[in-house]
Amino acid sequence: MQAKPVEKLKLLSIENSAARISVDAATGWIRSFIWKSAGIDLFAETRRPIEGYIGGIRVFDEVARRWYDDFDGKFSVRWLKKGGRDKVLSFVKRFRGAPFSVKVTLSLANPHLSWDVSLAQDKGKKGNRQVKVVFFLPIIAGWNMWAPALNNPFTFDGMSSFEYMYNQG
Repeated sequence: MQAKPVEKLKLLSIENSAARISVDAATGWIRSFIWKSAGIDLFAETRRPIEGYIGGIRVFDEVARRWYDDFDGKFSVRWLKKGGRDKVLSFVKRFRGAPFSVKVTLSLANPHLSWDVSLAQDKGKKGNRQVKVVFFLPIIAGWNMWAPALNNPFTFDGMSSFEYMYNQG
């Protein structure tokens, strides 16, 4: 699936005093992430022929040895919460052929973003299922980054791989 220009999309947004996040209503992709104090939209740093970056997920099913992916997968989106006073965007994504559904919740509690994913195995499916969930966002060189797996914040150099791995079995 190809990303459309942001100005042609129906976006759903949540915001707090520090940031505003906007999500494409049709895909569930994050398409804008504005840091208010700096006036920078993380997703506006584009170059041709790219119409803009997306924030999304990839899910690897360890049992089926298959990726389900926002980049090139077929999926549908059903919205649960579309913003408002609770500052929450929440939807269920169904990747074609996946034996599970994926619930995605984005929330803003000053000043932090929480991006949560939970999977529910389809009814009638038995057995354990182990998956790997990958979150992706464009990261601009020079930004200070931190994740719970790291001891200290670091400055992203624009070239090095930044991966935060969390395993829950």
